[in-house]
Order: sequence, then structure tokens, then C-alpha cells
Amino acid sequence: LPEFVTTGETGYLVPSGDVEALVTLLKRLAANPGEISQMRTNCYQRAEDFSMEAVMQAYLELYGVADGGER
Repeated sequence: LPEFVTTGETGYLVPSGDVEALVTLLKRLAANPGEISQMRTNCYQRAEDFSMEAVMQAYLELYGVADGGER
């Protein structure tokens, strides 16, 4: 999901079919387990930001502002 991936923060995207780029990236990540761990943490946070509860809260806040705060 390109919308979810922020390069270096939550993952990496490689061009479809570019095996060389994928192998290069995997070798680099294998040598840097700390980077993988940090991306995993960032991914969990990003997923929470898009949870049903978070999305509903954002809509409630949006409509609360739009209607003058009355619900």
C-alpha cells in the first residue's frame, strides 16, 4: 500500500519486477536489524492512526467544527 509506506519510516517500495533493487534492499536491511525494528514500531503506530476508532474520532471532530460544535 503506497499510501501507508513512507520510505525509510514504515518501509520501502521497490519497482515491480526490479529483482536487483529488492535483493540490494533486503541485504541492507538484513545488516541493519535496528532499522527493521524501528520501522515495525512506526508501522504499528501508523496502523493505529488508521484504526476505526481514530477515523471515527476524526469525523466527529470534523463535523463538530462544521456544525459549530453541536451534535
